[in-house]
Amino acid sequence: MSSHRKIPAARPLPVAITARQLAVCEFFGEFPEGERRKILALSGLRNLEAGAALFEEGQACQALHLLLAGDVKMHKLSAQGKEQVVRRLKPGQIFGAAPLFSPQGTYPATAVALQPSVVLFVPKAALLRFLKQEPDRFLRVLAFVSQHLQEMMKLAETVSLDRVPKRLADHLLGLARGQGGPRPGQTLTLERSQAEMAADLGTVREVLGRTLHQFQAKGWLKVDRRRIVLLQPEALERL
Repeated sequence: MSSHRKIPAARPLPVAITARQLAVCEFFGEFPEGERRKILALSGLRNLEAGAALFEEGQACQALHLLLAGDVKMHKLSAQGKEQVVRRLKPGQIFGAAPLFSPQGTYPATAVALQPSVVLFVPKAALLRFLKQEPDRFLRVLAFVSQHLQEMMKLAETVSLDRVPKRLADHLLGLARGQGGPRPGQTLTLERSQAEMAADLGTVREVLGRTLHQFQAKGWLKVDRRRIVLLQPEALERL
């Protein structure tokens, strides 16, 4: 029995979500506005509380999902119970696309809301009926899904092959760039705990903590609870 909370029942889409707004979202931008309206007519919404699972690894694929607001992670569990985050979703990104075209396709990972989130979903059966009406639709979507799978494979390869120090350096530099850096003396405020960050990087809290202390001992940064001061960002870039 899963410990995740059950997701609320679907409800109709509010008028505020328009076909024009969906044009900038993954997958939906592949269609002209008239066809996006048709897809919206097939769709519904789910509101998720923090900690609620939308679907779980191994569950039969029931829908294509689009994150409209909030923060969702997709993760897998090893045989030893270690959590590996395979993707962090931002609003405007889709998930659950890979098993859409397999009759008995299952979700490859578990999707959990990290904060209150809103997800648009298009039921699998209705979406496939819509796509079958015109071959060009299927070709556009198959091309998109193929590219999406290639990106996920590259991500999985990076997570499995890169060492923790390199992944941590990449992560910190990404945070710095999002705040106008990187630059010496820049302070990064971490919104997530070290345990959560470790899961994102495919490691455990103890290894992440040791790596941060190694960086600090080398004079590259200074750690102060959830704040990190970059002292030598160029050293992280070389790494």
